[in-house]
Amino acid sequence: MEYLLNTLYKLGATKQNLEVKLFGGGQVLASMTDIGQRNILFAYDFLRKEGLDVAAADVGDIFSRKILYFPDTGAVKVRRITTTKNETIINREKGIWTVLKNKTIALTLNYLIERRRPK
Repeated sequence: MEYLLNTLYKLGATKQNLEVKLFGGGQVLASMTDIGQRNILFAYDFLRKEGLDVAAADVGDIFSRKILYFPDTGAVKVRRITTTKNETIINREKGIWTVLKNKTIALTLNYLIERRRPK
């Protein structure tokens, strides 16, 4: 988010001209950790520290969302996806979780190996 804001500022945007809208962070899979809630808390905290107000939000809960954003007007249409007829979302989320878990294990192992090497 910091990179995005800095890029916008370099292009001439000012805080007064920005309109912040937050969407997502739903816990789509009950069996997985609630990373969405942590992301929501991070986003609100970051925006507060940056002095940016949230104009609109639809965050949390257990739903996926389909977002349509119209940059010419700033309008947003949000559709909550209350039922999933296929396993696409579940498979994607589980795949991402597996990749992150494996990367965490690899980073931990690398850290432990480096710590044990003689200096």
